[in-house]
Amino acid sequence: MDFSPTLDQQRWVDHAARFAAEELRPFADDWDARGEFPAECFRKAAGEGLAGLFAPVAVGGQGLDTLTGCLVYEALARGCFATTFGLVVHNNAVRGRWPSPGRRPRGIAGSDPSRMASCSGASPSPSPMPDPTPRRSRPAPSR
Repeated sequence: MDFSPTLDQQRWVDHAARFAAEELRPFADDWDARGEFPAECFRKAAGEGLAGLFAPVAVGGQGLDTLTGCLVYEALARGCFATTFGLVVHNNAVRGRWPSPGRRPRGIAGSDPSRMASCSGASPSPSPMPDPTPRRSRPAPSR
């Protein structure tokens, strides 16, 4: 089996590697030290086609397949993993709007995937393992 990237995949990897070297790596330590969210970098990534990787071309995305997207993420992460993770979250949120070819997008029709905002959050669990004790609930009293 040959796992070499196709010419198109290699072009995407080279594009992402250049972006990582010029726009991520030189600034990553400063962003981390200041606890800064690099909003301007996300705008630049969108301008470079890196914020709508999986959205269809017809709506302004790149229409990439999952493997090509993963290769792009790998190249970007060499510049700054944290910023790349933000782009992963964004691209997957955008991807969720177009679950399969031919289906209408959910939410606002005609949105530009590079201008959409997404977020992901997590909160620490109060204990290392979830409490397996079943909870009982009652309907609220009617008024």
